[in-house]
Amino acid sequence: MVTTTMPDTAPPTAAPAPAAPSLPTVTPEPEPQIAAPEPAYPHGWPLLGELRLNLSALGIDHRAPDFGERFCRMTADNELWQFEYSAEGELIIMPMPSQESARDEIETGSDLTLWRRRNGGMSYGANIGYHLPSGAVRAPDAAWISQERYDSLTPLER
Repeated sequence: MVTTTMPDTAPPTAAPAPAAPSLPTVTPEPEPQIAAPEPAYPHGWPLLGELRLNLSALGIDHRAPDFGERFCRMTADNELWQFEYSAEGELIIMPMPSQESARDEIETGSDLTLWRRRNGGMSYGANIGYHLPSGAVRAPDAAWISQERYDSLTPLER
């Protein structure tokens, strides 16, 4: 029988393997932060129909001599809203138009402008308020006035 004995010492260790070439450190780019879109309406709430406020209940006299000036200043300070007022003293706050309404408004205005080019006069879009004989100020989607009427207006009335 053949007997083998193991030596008490560990076998010689192999030389360490050469170090792998170091790779450049890659820092991941941070996720882009996407800001929440601004609400289409001020303060994030939609106005789904016109809002009517009784001015006299608020202590405002719509027949006061300086009301027109104050009304114009208010509309200039609040450009996102369209304001009108009735002959009865109601402040009318109009909602922003829907896509369909805006489309209809621009098509009507375009048709009216083409008609005006053939027939004369002046045509306007929805951003002009008209003083009506009743005392109301309203802003229609589109309007036309004859050249005669336009020529009779003072520069202030235009």
